[in-house]
Amino acid sequence: MNERFLRRAIQAVVVALYLYGLFGGSYAFQATLTTVSFTAALAVAYSLVLGYLDVFNFSQHAVIGISAYGFAITAAATGSVWWAVLVSAGCSVALLVAVAGLSARLTGFQLGLVTISAGAVFLTALTTFTDLTGGSSGITDFPRWVDFSARETGPALALGVAVLVGTGLVVRLFMSGRTGRLGVAIGDDVFLARVVGTDVVGVRIGVSVVSGLLTAVATVLWVQEQKVVVPTTYGLPLLIQIFLVLMVGGRRSIWGPVAASVVVVGVPGWIGGLDGNVLTIVFALLVILVVVRRPTGLFPEALRDRRRRWPVRRSPVSAAGERPEIVAVAADGVRKSFGSVVALDGVSIAFEPGQITAIIGSNGSGKTTLLNCLNGIWSPEAGRIGLRWSDGAERDIRWGRVHRLARHGLGRSFQVPRLAAGLSVRDNVGLACDGWGRRANPERLEAVLERWALTGWLDRPVAVLPHGVRRWVELARLELGGCRVLLLDEPAAGLTDEEVEFLVEALRRWRADGCAVVLVEHDHDLVERIADRTVVMVGGRIVGVGDLAELRARGDLHDVIGSGTRS
Repeated sequence: MNERFLRRAIQAVVVALYLYGLFGGSYAFQATLTTVSFTAALAVAYSLVLGYLDVFNFSQHAVIGISAYGFAITAAATGSVWWAVLVSAGCSVALLVAVAGLSARLTGFQLGLVTISAGAVFLTALTTFTDLTGGSSGITDFPRWVDFSARETGPALALGVAVLVGTGLVVRLFMSGRTGRLGVAIGDDVFLARVVGTDVVGVRIGVSVVSGLLTAVATVLWVQEQKVVVPTTYGLPLLIQIFLVLMVGGRRSIWGPVAASVVVVGVPGWIGGLDGNVLTIVFALLVILVVVRRPTGLFPEALRDRRRRWPVRRSPVSAAGERPEIVAVAADGVRKSFGSVVALDGVSIAFEPGQITAIIGSNGSGKTTLLNCLNGIWSPEAGRIGLRWSDGAERDIRWGRVHRLARHGLGRSFQVPRLAAGLSVRDNVGLACDGWGRRANPERLEAVLERWALTGWLDRPVAVLPHGVRRWVELARLELGGCRVLLLDEPAAGLTDEEVEFLVEALRRWRADGCAVVLVEHDHDLVERIADRTVVMVGGRIVGVGDLAELRARGDLHDVIGSGTRS
């Protein structure tokens, strides 16, 4: 069956269920569909963090619960719904921002363990501090804006639908601009995001604030519709439901969580009387089936351009009215080792504007390690990496500031092109505008796309692009970003002869524009044609600098250099 037809059929069924509920369903049907709506809204709000930023927070039920209890306790104590809403929003935002901040230091099981522990603390506190939380009976006596009777399930459903639609629209609009592009890049490849100049922690915190506000709005209105806040509502089953609907429906989808909520929350509620253990088995099998067969869920986000808004963010500028740029980089006595393996041993070399410097050597000679030290990915144990700026200043690299160096014109490519799978070709190139924070316009972006022969590939997912086209996307991003120092790691690897000629033209263009080009390359024919000087590395040391033909003539380097011709 055609997947698009299947998704349209599921959407039609969901719409039909909601129309039936809004205009003629029974009380029980409407009440269950209301729960479906609020669950889906909370899942869609959380998709900003889990789906786009790939941050797994196993205490999301605690975020929702603290938001709910914050509202009920404050409303009961002050008699003000407004104050209660502010407290609720502050609680959810603060917790999600804290998780976003922790994600900069903790990854994988470490972050998971911390958030699981936080969730356990929350659940224990609910039954420990009963004077505040009401214990197992919860809190019922608090003022509210909405007060539906038990038979007013229709208005309650309308409220739930409004919250769901509003949450979906906000998520859709928020992730359609610059933040959406950077969010997708972070979720797909956080290292790529840093290299293109993205402040990963800053973006995560900003997205977490929006997610927290949406979570608070949905929680506050759901609490008022339910008229009670009890511990059982915010336990592990809620966390499991939210994860389930996102994994089954699609982590970057809006329709997906809605459809999955109908199955996970609605069907058991409408059928009734189902054994909890049976449901657990059924849902576990459903997750296994979907994750194995459709890792992106039933409703994966469709590839789309997110270029409706253009970056106009201002950055620090120099006295001349322009932001200073890095124009040259140098290593001075740099040493880097990994355990007992010395990757760089006293390397000293400078890379000047308007020159192409090729670095050659066998695998393991330290070429890529040197590049990683030059753009701040790794910190050397000894020596220094110096930067020369367009305003004449000279400064050393501050380690761990990869995104700041990228914003000031230090560009990097990799042996295997690093692209964001969830972004179109246009948006992958346009990350230069977003991450580097440089002003751009559609005309300049289109000109760069045309120069790199990418206009015919704009609607194709980057995962299916030929290797040469993937390489052009990566290099076009550097050109659009206006990088003045280019660290290129084996850009000719895997290219056809025609593509190598295209690359040669680009390298010559960058040299003519005054860029400092550092070219790690195994293709010695290319090096001999294009390089102004060649650096030979052996065992983490520089053993020769000069013209490749002259270096090859040296008896002590002939075996080291070899032929290096393209096969």
